[in-house]
Amino acid sequence: MVLRETERELVPNKGAQLGNFAVVDVNEQETWVTTSEGMGQKEAAKYGANGRVYAARLVWDKPNSAWNCH
Repeated sequence: MVLRETERELVPNKGAQLGNFAVVDVNEQETWVTTSEGMGQKEAAKYGANGRVYAARLVWDKPNSAWNCH
């Protein structure tokens, strides 16, 4: 679940569309988020987008409560 009031940017904004992402709870201390730059907009490249694929690693201070849902 994504809560708007706790959202944070995990990858650089280079002008491309982002949004189709995947989340993997590796364990109760670590979560990975992957996404890629959508290059459907011609102007995206002028801001630095080039179709990158990103992987963001989140390490939790406290055990991730979502891990208990498995």
